[in-house]
Amino acid sequence: LRRGIAFTSLGGFWNGPCMHHIFQRLESILPQSGGLRTLVPKMCFTQLIMNPFVYLPLFYTWTGVVLGRTLTRTLEKAKREYWVTLKATWLLFIPFNVVNFSFVPVRHQAVALTGFSFVYSTTLSAIANAEHSGGGCVLDLLLGTRSRARAADTDASTR
Repeated sequence: LRRGIAFTSLGGFWNGPCMHHIFQRLESILPQSGGLRTLVPKMCFTQLIMNPFVYLPLFYTWTGVVLGRTLTRTLEKAKREYWVTLKATWLLFIPFNVVNFSFVPVRHQAVALTGFSFVYSTTLSAIANAEHSGGGCVLDLLLGTRSRARAADTDASTR
């Protein structure tokens, strides 16, 4: 229940007012009518600045607070999961944002993002809880990775 509250409240805050205003500002600087010339800078901004330096730190902080984690535990979790989470973000959001920024009217981009973010939140939840749920194998297939814990278990069972 608390995890659901953490993800829902973060999604409501980030995808609603935050992304609406960010998309509006991006449109005023880099209009959709500019085609590829404006798409590439939008993609670079969202994927290389916003996601790694704003959204993911916010995600770990927000969920840590809502779930009652200490600052130390939150930082350890972020450090342990950051790169796989960022790769999952890129894997899902680069293709989505190409379509969103190219074809979806600006006034509907935040709404489209909210719908797509449900899929993303499910992925983040799988990453965040893979060690407890055993669901990390699906994530490994998506990202082409193999967790250290599962690698150690596999190596130990083959000896």
